[in-house]
Amino acid sequence: VDELTIAMKEISSSAEIVPMTQVWRGASPTSLLSWVCMCIGLLLQAVICEFAFLPAYYILFALYFSYPFWVLCVCLWPVMIGDMLFTLAIYVSLKWLILGQRRVGSYPVFGWYYWKWWFVHAIEHFIEQHVSGVLANTFIYTSFLRLLGA
Repeated sequence: VDELTIAMKEISSSAEIVPMTQVWRGASPTSLLSWVCMCIGLLLQAVICEFAFLPAYYILFALYFSYPFWVLCVCLWPVMIGDMLFTLAIYVSLKWLILGQRRVGSYPVFGWYYWKWWFVHAIEHFIEQHVSGVLANTFIYTSFLRLLGA
């Protein structure tokens, strides 16, 4: 035990102290504005992602109460695939309207480009989870990726 404490004291006394290169100076107006934009972006993402399948549910609901059950069964897949295609079209248009062509580079975290990239990336994550699994390995999905710029 004594040898261990002596070795620890030697190591701690010989260690160099490295000065910090950056110091947190508090929030700047730019970062505050970026946080406000990100909160608005979260609300927009919730609206876009949570209500993406809402038109399909309204159509299926109307079919359920207006027609016999077999009509609902026949129309289920076409309505859901049509809604997925509509969701992909909305995403492609949002990507090009908000972000445009992605550019390689280094951008500040609280910058305008980062905010746009983050917003589009969050919606892209929703698309990958809910839509891409059904349409994977189809010509529709490869066309979708080409429309995004792949």
